[in-house]
Amino acid sequence: MYGVVTKRLGPGDEQEVVAFGEAFDDPIDAEATRAFLADARHHLVVAYFDGHPAGFASATEVLHPDKDGAELFLNEIGVMERFRRRGAGAALIDELKRLGAERGCRLIWVLTDEGNPAAMAMYEKAGGHWDGQRHVMFEIDL
Repeated sequence: MYGVVTKRLGPGDEQEVVAFGEAFDDPIDAEATRAFLADARHHLVVAYFDGHPAGFASATEVLHPDKDGAELFLNEIGVMERFRRRGAGAALIDELKRLGAERGCRLIWVLTDEGNPAAMAMYEKAGGHWDGQRHVMFEIDL
């Protein structure tokens, strides 16, 4: 393997997720991983660079009663520091584009902020369009 290779993970791939732990924000939880991979509308794509774990992207299909077709919410991309700016993020987004098209999704959407210029550039290069609005996200604890 040379360069970036992506792979879609699913049920039974729980141990492979552990190899990407460095790219996640928090420690990998075995039960949460099992539940995520078992859900057909949750997607985890990983990238290897020259055979080494490099990063991941997680996404969820979102359905709406008032929209024609599902949307793919790109929840998070994490690339290990030593593999950044080497094509892993772009390859992950490309794989999510293929996956979303195969699943009948009409678009991919993602949240980021202006304070993350690397993400802004990556999403724009991937064909994303910023509507120019300043969105606010609220988190409501349960």
